[in-house]
Amino acid sequence: MKIKTIEIRNFRLLKKVVLSLEDYTTVVVGRNNSGKTSLTEIFRRLVGDKNPTFSLFDFSISSIEGFKSALQKKLNGANDQEIRAEIPSIEIKITIEYPIDAEDLGALSDFIIDLNVASNSAVMLVQYTLKDGKLDNLFEGTTDDSAESIAAFLKSLREKIPNLFEAKIFAQDPNDETNVAAMDHSKFKAVIGAGFINAQRGLDDVTHSEKDVLGKVLSQLFKTSKSDSAPEDMKEKSEALQVIIDEIQEKVDTDFNGKLDKLLPALALFGYPGLADPNLSTETRLDVSNILDSHTKIRYNQGDNLFLPETYNGLGSRNLIYILFQLFEFFRQYQSRPVSNSLDIIFIEEPEAHLHPQMQQIFIKKLYEIAEEFSNVLNEGKPWPVQFVVTTHSTHIANEAEFEAIRYFLTSNNEQRETTIKDLRKEFRADELQVDKEFLHKYLTLTKCDLYFADKAILIEGIAERLMMPLLISKSDALTKAELTVNPSTDVAIDEDDLEATVTGEIQAQLPDTEKEAEKDTNAPEAISTHDVPITAEEAVDNASLDETTLSVEGYPTLETQYISVIEVGGAYAHHFYKFLDFLELRCLVITDIDAVVSTVKENKTTYPGSLVCEGSHSSNAGIKNWFAPGTAGYYPMADCLAKTADQKVAGSRRIAYQIPEDGLIGCGRSFEEALILANRDLFAVTGASVSEIEKFADDNAPDNKNKSGFALEYGLEKTDWKAPKYIVEGLKWLALRPNKPSQEVEEAIVELVQ
Repeated sequence: MKIKTIEIRNFRLLKKVVLSLEDYTTVVVGRNNSGKTSLTEIFRRLVGDKNPTFSLFDFSISSIEGFKSALQKKLNGANDQEIRAEIPSIEIKITIEYPIDAEDLGALSDFIIDLNVASNSAVMLVQYTLKDGKLDNLFEGTTDDSAESIAAFLKSLREKIPNLFEAKIFAQDPNDETNVAAMDHSKFKAVIGAGFINAQRGLDDVTHSEKDVLGKVLSQLFKTSKSDSAPEDMKEKSEALQVIIDEIQEKVDTDFNGKLDKLLPALALFGYPGLADPNLSTETRLDVSNILDSHTKIRYNQGDNLFLPETYNGLGSRNLIYILFQLFEFFRQYQSRPVSNSLDIIFIEEPEAHLHPQMQQIFIKKLYEIAEEFSNVLNEGKPWPVQFVVTTHSTHIANEAEFEAIRYFLTSNNEQRETTIKDLRKEFRADELQVDKEFLHKYLTLTKCDLYFADKAILIEGIAERLMMPLLISKSDALTKAELTVNPSTDVAIDEDDLEATVTGEIQAQLPDTEKEAEKDTNAPEAISTHDVPITAEEAVDNASLDETTLSVEGYPTLETQYISVIEVGGAYAHHFYKFLDFLELRCLVITDIDAVVSTVKENKTTYPGSLVCEGSHSSNAGIKNWFAPGTAGYYPMADCLAKTADQKVAGSRRIAYQIPEDGLIGCGRSFEEALILANRDLFAVTGASVSEIEKFADDNAPDNKNKSGFALEYGLEKTDWKAPKYIVEGLKWLALRPNKPSQEVEEAIVELVQ
């Protein structure tokens, strides 16, 4: 048996998601606050000792509108059924696949209610919904739809939801959603067992004072071994421990307590009238679990009869040992269940803590092998039906895992912030994507790039761009802020679709009313007029609000404070990333070279040798060709490359940037180094009167492949007073837009709930 899918609705960021699980290990990746922890938390609620409970804050943001809508219908006199249809509920639907020829399905049999003999799926549905007969109680005290009444109603939900809502568990027909049968929570827990290894494991807490984390795992193992259904080998070991404790207890009951009684004073000594002396005595009981929990330590043998405390070992080793101990405990718990053919799902949060990269890679590769080893050695070869869900921020774990096992959690920035779960197995299933998939998996494994976790990405050609990119970003940000500061009305290539308000409007909104109404002073130093508002460069700096998050002039974010992943991939391979970048919905700038070539026919054979841009007939860059004309053969026409506008270089969340002439100048480089030379003609003493002469100068003075790193280090570290090429500045300005942050509506809704 295996869990195939988990569907969640209205739980925190997980408004409506479907997570498909791998048979063995599923790796969940994504940026911070994308809902990964919520997935673990909802399962923690489901398998707890009590029926699952939730609070108002567990409902997704969009659910608030549902409560408001239900209130409105109630006030309008709608019937109970219509009102209930508007009230949100938290739902979890788990689909389990089982072998049709299985002789005994154990507790899962209760959840198989369909009559289709060919079906091998069972559906478990959990709904946290309003109790029957409690509709009036939910709206009690709210008599109108004024803003004050609605606010008071929402505030009252914090207390009402835990009292008026309940968790209901059903078996659902996989072929007919309306066919359901109510089930007890105990039956749900009999089918699914869950284990949790939290991100906070307490291993780095130096104040533990020998209250060791690893030693406490032994206490839980002992408790498990005491159950009636525990394996015989566990029972034998626990009984042997109990015999030793009983022998000690007998000694304590006689000698120890006799001595201890003498320490008790007679109550008559206190001289309190009317208090008879009850002849107090002592009793000391030894409990194995308490001894293991509070008085048993893990020690490391250092030789010469020297044993060091657990806390003396490295954090990485302790973390790995702790995870292994926990896995062993979960396995023993599985063995000790009365129904052995249940299944387990184990959530491991951020296993990379304190582990060096190689150990992280080994961990994810060996995780399921550990489960198989437990089964072979301790369970007579009977497989442990377990599935692992690993949430991680580690590029080493994410890229070492199987490509199809990745589930990418992406949070939208729309009005109702919510998570989308993207499935690499489903997305790259098509035959025409297999080449891209194989390339990406090899590349990600080799380079450990962090596309899964970045806010944005830049794909670059080679080492020169990689070494100089931090400085290029800094120069682009500085140029943008300087343009906006000196002249807030400047266009700076801002697409209206990318900004809800113009930069001018944003800055004008920051100006005091007195300055907005001031008369124009033509004698003011460095004065510039914007919408009839006089402003100097100094005043612009004072008046323009600086956002602490993006450290930019209000309305135009900078790149330096955003999480940018820079990937060196080369023009010949960049197109393999296009589908992957679209899948991640990652705003990405592809910086590549125009790679001019000229069509040459000789002896009835056409060749395409490299050429100056002004003489080129085509671009040999595969990234450019697959951007504008995917699926076509041959090279892309040079005239079409140079004719593309900035808007035409954008495809969804991607933009391509390649060499173009500088403003007001002739000549165009065919590589980054040539473009840098042509953008700084005084610095490099560029000569030539014609386009071909100028481009030839750049070609002759640009470094060859062997010297590109030296060129980059020279102009990236020493000679840094230069201007970034236009094509890169345009691309970086586009990339800077739309920083990842909660929308204003979401922030306001959160404040409303908290208040």
